Amino acid sequence: MNNSHAALKQQVLVLLSGGIDSAVCATKLCAEGKSVHALSLRYPGNTNEREINNATFLAEKLNISHVVLDFKFIEQMFDGVNTSMSFNVGGAINNCVSRGKIPVPMSVELLHLTALMFARIRGIKHVYWAIHQDDLVGTSQEKILEYLSALEKLPALGSYSPCKFETPFIGYSKKDMVDLGISLDIDFEHTHSCSASSNAPCCVCHQCVLRASAFDSLFPLKQAVGA
Repeated sequence: MNNSHAALKQQVLVLLSGGIDSAVCATKLCAEGKSVHALSLRYPGNTNEREINNATFLAEKLNISHVVLDFKFIEQMFDGVNTSMSFNVGGAINNCVSRGKIPVPMSVELLHLTALMFARIRGIKHVYWAIHQDDLVGTSQEKILEYLSALEKLPALGSYSPCKFETPFIGYSKKDMVDLGISLDIDFEHTHSCSASSNAPCCVCHQCVLRASAFDSLFPLKQAVGA
């Protein structure tokens, strides 16, 4: 009975980065009764190891399937290449920030194409990306949705079953995400938001500022006393 009930659950894939937003997304999907699969990507040089550990912690807490793919192969693409571009660690399209020494243009696109392949192998038809309004740096919501729509057409070119990208929080602010996380009892100590470092937060990058501002808005007195 339990097995057949599980089989009836909608299977979904969530891109689990180890930050607040994807933690909120995965936890909410579980609360809605969906069968959640999580996918994380280990960057070249293990430059996001803290985030990977956070993602693993959450997946174990939620008791969901979690796969970590190693993108070390990317380093081979840059043999003999001299460039100052930086590896993209998240956010909106073409939002390249400094993290490690490996430059990877189109890394978000690579993430999403990998997710499509991962979902197709498992017969999953819905991929969740926890992008929100404050991630849209230098682009627009319409542009993001246009980009995702184009990606969704790729499986059809090979006569594969369709797979849809879901962006349920694209109209949310970072404050909204933290507020929702509180209601879902997210353990924020096991999330990491800094774009510049996988160790101590830099406190000056866009993601650090967003996180601090969100918590300050929700807990002004607590922040004021340094708690």
